[in-house]
Amino acid sequence: MAMEHYYKLLHDHIQSLNSKFREKFSIKQPLYDDIILVLRDGWGDSQLKFWVHKNFKLAKNGDQDLVYEIKSNCPIVTYENMYMKIKECHERVTHQGRDQTWLQVKGRYSWIPIYCVKLFISQCSECFNKKSFLNPIAVKPVVSMGYLTRLQMDFIDMRNVQDEKYKWILHTMDHFTKFSWAYSLKSKEVKSVADKLLQQFYSFGAPRILQSDNGKEFVAKVIKELKTSWIDLTIINGRSQNSQTHAFVEHNNQILKLTLYKWIQLNNCKNWSKGLAQVVYSINSSSTQSIKITPYEKVFGPKSSYDIDMWQVLSTQDVVNEEDLPQDVIDKLKEYENQTNVVETTTLLNIKNSLTSLSLVPQISLDLTLPTVLSSKIHMSHQMKNKQRSELLANEQIESNDTEKESNSRKAYSMRNNQRLRSETEAMDMTITFKRRKLFHDALHQY
Repeated sequence: MAMEHYYKLLHDHIQSLNSKFREKFSIKQPLYDDIILVLRDGWGDSQLKFWVHKNFKLAKNGDQDLVYEIKSNCPIVTYENMYMKIKECHERVTHQGRDQTWLQVKGRYSWIPIYCVKLFISQCSECFNKKSFLNPIAVKPVVSMGYLTRLQMDFIDMRNVQDEKYKWILHTMDHFTKFSWAYSLKSKEVKSVADKLLQQFYSFGAPRILQSDNGKEFVAKVIKELKTSWIDLTIINGRSQNSQTHAFVEHNNQILKLTLYKWIQLNNCKNWSKGLAQVVYSINSSSTQSIKITPYEKVFGPKSSYDIDMWQVLSTQDVVNEEDLPQDVIDKLKEYENQTNVVETTTLLNIKNSLTSLSLVPQISLDLTLPTVLSSKIHMSHQMKNKQRSELLANEQIESNDTEKESNSRKAYSMRNNQRLRSETEAMDMTITFKRRKLFHDALHQY
């Protein structure tokens, strides 16, 4: 009933538009089918072909053809599927309002006008009944030089909604990326806090500065407890916060708390510890006002939108084993694997060539030295032999000096090559890591 009412309101809006804008508002299923025919079979008149080839491309998902917009590299959503796709994105951000829903829609799909998102939000009963989220506050954020330079640590009081023995949430956030972590706690004891932080640090790395609204004394105790397990850990106790910084931190804590309350309402479950990880993932997957992209993308790199529909369709087909994937999907995964293997093989060959070039230096020098000595031992007169012997002794002295210089030169050359080899290896390792991460996101994290 809600979907029927939505499409009725949307239809009325489209009819109120100028005829020129009315035709370009969305793509309905018949036109979608025609686009597939143009891209796949070359069907259609010249004007349609020009428009289609300029704006769209075809992707395969088993036997199913999917149309993607070239500009955004996102799948096209038809008019008939618009409601369900917006609903999916709105629930993915746990009803966080128009802006977060629109960012999710825009990042995953194309040809969904923002008006359709606004209309959906206005008709959402959950958003109508819930307490509105806090508006972004206009304060200067804490200055950070990079990821894990400064970590904020605070507690959220959940004693009014106790989950068995859990009464508190330990909320940590990296100030540079706004990436959050959260852990359910039974108490605010230093030992409990340190155990959760160690779990985080071993997985994601330790910060340079640790700060908290609970005061420098509490942070000092936590750092001391951390060092009982991680002896050489180096963390600086952050400075006290001013009023603006405190408001900024409190705002982020309230976002987490309100989102968790929404999860409790939607799932009719007071065991909030079960939904804490899901809520944190939702926050990390939502764009922030300050960095304009999601914290997840800031830390791990942007997720490609290509093949999102393909993986979603596969998830609905109960595909469990990789062997059951469609052949074109298997071929694509093999292509990604081959690209990774090529990078690794190239790296090994470059390292081998660099090592070989180092070992050739003394061999070349020796090969050039021997003929010079042997060529002097030819038959000649006694006088010439004496003269040659004197010259030979002088040459040997010169060669001895040259050999010493050549040895020093080889050492310097070897050191330069070692430094170059080390730099090339580090650069290649970074390239492999980057390409593996990109291939991993392209192939597996486009749900």
